[in-house]
Order: sequence, then C-alpha cells, then structure tokens
Amino acid sequence: MYRQPLSRLLLLTPLLLLSLSGCNQQSMVRSDAFLQAPPPEEELVARYDPWSEEPREASRLAPAAVHGLPKREERGERLPVDPENLWTKIRDGLRLEIVEREEIQREIDWFLRYSSTLERYATSAAPYLYYITEEIRKRDLPMELALIPFIESGFRPEATSPAGAAGLWQFMPATGRWLGLQQNRLYDGRRDVIASTDAALRYFAHLANELNGDWRLALAAYNGGIGRVQQAISRSGEGDFWSLELPNETRRYVPRLLALATIISEPETFGLVLPKIPDRPYFAVVQLDSPVDLATAAELAGVTRSELQRLNSGFQRPLLDPQHTNHLLLPLAQAEQFTQRLAELPVNRRMQSRQHRVVAGDTLGALAQRYGSSVAAIRRANELSGTLLHIGQQLTIPLTGDAQVATSNSGSGSPASRKDNRVIHVVQRGDSLWTVARRYRVAHQQLAEWNGITPRTILQPGQRLEVRI
Repeated sequence: MYRQPLSRLLLLTPLLLLSLSGCNQQSMVRSDAFLQAPPPEEELVARYDPWSEEPREASRLAPAAVHGLPKREERGERLPVDPENLWTKIRDGLRLEIVEREEIQREIDWFLRYSSTLERYATSAAPYLYYITEEIRKRDLPMELALIPFIESGFRPEATSPAGAAGLWQFMPATGRWLGLQQNRLYDGRRDVIASTDAALRYFAHLANELNGDWRLALAAYNGGIGRVQQAISRSGEGDFWSLELPNETRRYVPRLLALATIISEPETFGLVLPKIPDRPYFAVVQLDSPVDLATAAELAGVTRSELQRLNSGFQRPLLDPQHTNHLLLPLAQAEQFTQRLAELPVNRRMQSRQHRVVAGDTLGALAQRYGSSVAAIRRANELSGTLLHIGQQLTIPLTGDAQVATSNSGSGSPASRKDNRVIHVVQRGDSLWTVARRYRVAHQQLAEWNGITPRTILQPGQRLEVRI
C-alpha cells in the first residue's frame, strides 16, 4: 500500500487544497510552513490561460511535426550542443522519463498548433529563465520545473487569472498570505520573481517529499491539490499517476508538461526555432535602503520605466519601498550605474511622488495645492474615476517640477533663488553636477554648458550655478 504521510492532516481537512490548477497552490517561504497549520481551503476556480489566442493552423507546420512524437528511430539529428545557450542546460537537467503515451502525443500536437505562441513565450522567458534554472540547479530539482511558467503564465509576472491568482507561478491570494507573501496596495510578493520562485521551488520539493519522490504526482498535486492526489491514491490503491482518477484539468496538466519538455529537448525535430538565451544572468539584485519611486529609479539606472516595472512586478505602485522588500532587480549592465547614482542622491531627493493616507477633510483639490500637484495628475496616478476619497485610502501624489524643487529646498535647506525662468543654485557639500541636474530635472550636460564648465567638473561648496527651467 502506498504510504500516506499526510493522513492525519487529511482527517482534519478532507478537502485539502481543492484547487483546479497550480495557480491555486502555495508558495513556500519557510521550510516548516506546512507543519504549522493546514493551508486555506480553496474553491474550484477558473485558471489563467495564457494560451487563449487563436492557434496557428497545423497545416503550416512540417507534416512530420503534426502527428506528435515521432518514433525515436525516425527522429533527425539533434542540433550541435551550444554550451553558451541556456536551453542546453535545461535539456541536460531534464529528468522525467518520457513514455510513449497517447496523452503526451496529444499534448505535443496541441503545443505545435500554438507554435508561434510557444516561441513568443520563450522570448518572454529570457529575463527570468537563467535565475530560475540556477535556483533549480542549486536545489537539485528536475529542470522540468523551469517550464511550469510557460503553462501557468506565459512567463508574464504581471499575469492575473479571473479568480485572482497572480505571477509567474500563479498563486492564489489566500495561499500566498498563508505562507507569508505580502500582499497590499504597494506590493504583491506573488508577482515578485525572487520571492515567488523561491516559494514555488520549496513547495515542489515539499510535494515530492510527501509523495515518495514521484515527480509526476508532485506536479499533479501542484495543479489539483495534494488532498485530491492522496484521495485518488487511496481509492485506486496504486501510486502511479497514469492510473489515478483525477479531474480532467489535472490529468492533462502532467502530460502537457512532459510534452513541453519533449519539444524543448528536441525543438528541431518539431520545426521550432527557440530564441537563443545566453547562459548568464540577465538581472542583478540591488539592495534598497530607502524608498525611491519608479521614475527616479528608471532614470538613475538609464532604463525605461516599463522595463523596470517588468522586472519588479511585485511593486503595485510607482513606489519602491524596502519596507516590503529590500531588493530591486535591474538589468546587469545598469546595476553598477544605478548603485553609484543612488548613493550620490540624497534620500530626500529620491522621490518624484509622495504617499499620502487620506484623513477626514482631505479633498483632491486641497491635496493638489498642498503638494504642488494637480487634481488631474493625482487622479491619473491612482486610477480614480471621480473625486470621492475614503478615510485611510493610500494615494500616490505626483510632484510637478516646481513642487520637486520646492520640496527639495525645504527638506535640505540649500539656498536657491529664482529669477524669471532661472534658478541660482548654491552648491552644498555632497552636490555633484549630476545630482544638481537631477534635482531640477535638466540634463547635466546642459547644466555644464550653461555655466561654462565641463560635465566632469567637480563642484565646490558655495559655488553658484545657473539653472534654466
């Protein structure tokens, strides 16, 4: 008889993890989390489907690829191994045996009908896949797990299901909270690439351990809930995935992943061209010691706001606050520049917006006047359809150029005088040409030209600079 290490727990929660997909499962942030209390009971919900677009016509594919997995003796030569390509490491780490089953062949056909989508998701995976594969390698887990986000989210950290599951690994809100992933208006750990990946891999390791190291059963439990898998084993008296009576979605989930692993291992056999992903880090993890808003961080790093947001989808507002997570992901090439420029920028100048919690008597007009912003800007930043505010509501207040100068001046006490469209800035200790230019939102090269100096000039305290704004 197959052992049931969770039998005692199942007596207390007979419907443990009644979730329809991996998007309903738990991230794991503490190794003993599963021993402390049962997870919240989930209802059956609609899962996020990243493959919902119209599929490519099968007739456009090579005829040999339309009918699923060719017999081994019919497969062509594999492409030369490229040790610099991340796909090589993934292929070398695949562990699950691929058996000749109709269920897997059917899923291969399904993927090939969506071949253009698969190739596009492979491109979307590029920023995250190296980190995920390295974490899998460090934990000595099957590399098939790196393919889960293809199925769950299409490798989109911002993806959200109709039921509220979110992130690369599609965790539900209740299970995320149960395991300690923060979720509030400013930050959602389910969308944080670092936190959610750690959670998913710890949870997979837990499932495999509870299910005697059977990774097919672990995958089924991730999708349908370990309670369902345990109950199916009890009914059948066997521990073989293929013999279990499980919901249709779960029965399809495991063959789908095995089919994807087969295609990834030999894409040339199926007429697919996967984009080359270098086997090296895409992003660096930078530590934050104070809040900085998204626009400022993007400017410091020299990247677009959309690229920065894509890497840091856990932040729900344009405010990066170490109170929620102290790490910021940046493209590797920009990390050093960001760190250097952030160190040069005083803490009170790192915000182009302010956070305000609404109290009795607040109105948008009064807040706009108080912060030197505008009603329209506040409404846009907070996606407000009207002007009604609620006590306790958290607002992001964008600061205009004038408001930033005024706020910075009042915060630092550095003297500056205005004449027409010019500001005379008196250099303070710690000022550099770049930080002064950043303060007044002008290019530092332009600031140097206005003052007859070079961009590399070292400023001296008391020096007067003309700023044209």
